Amino acid sequence: MPDRAVAPFARGTTYFKGKTVDSADLPGPSVLGQVHVFQDTDPSDETKHRSNGDVTAIAVRNVSGISLVPKRLVVFKTDAIGKEVDGYCSTYSQLCAGVVDDHLPAAGCPDDDICWIIVKGPCLVTSSVPSITLAAAVNDPVHAKTAASSTAASNIAGGRWVRNAAAAATGASALLVNHNRIGFAMTARTADNTDSDTLINVTIR
Repeated sequence: MPDRAVAPFARGTTYFKGKTVDSADLPGPSVLGQVHVFQDTDPSDETKHRSNGDVTAIAVRNVSGISLVPKRLVVFKTDAIGKEVDGYCSTYSQLCAGVVDDHLPAAGCPDDDICWIIVKGPCLVTSSVPSITLAAAVNDPVHAKTAASSTAASNIAGGRWVRNAAAAATGASALLVNHNRIGFAMTARTADNTDSDTLINVTIR
């Protein structure tokens, strides 16, 4: 069950809090996979409530080989589901693990460090480039954007959301589109609102 007791580390920080991570000796295994419920607050001022709801998050280790930036969608490592993430979502057919904590600074979560990923509740997620395909109205379902790579350090396309056309998917593709929805838009966006932080009601878990 999600816990609202004291978290092992706060949102907006990582487990190592900027200290050098020794990849040969990684502490923190007891933290991995812990699920906590936080109050939904404004990333720019955590004393302000963004909504009157809660946000559910999982503590995971970044083993992607790159720093994972905030507000981007990530995937679990196949042999460490629920505990480690190894890159950005790169297609809507993937099951997304969650969204890298939108309270983190721009540098994000370094490789081998531990951070929160948001799996339920309001969270800022960065929109697609160069287009979000379709305009998104409030309550429209959104999905991960297809990108060339999930772990390239220069990757600007991976881990972003896009609005897919329901009519464009049939058969197995339609099942994936419905099953792998990351949530619903809480802020309307036009098709040219690219590379913008958008409040999404995340429903991954």
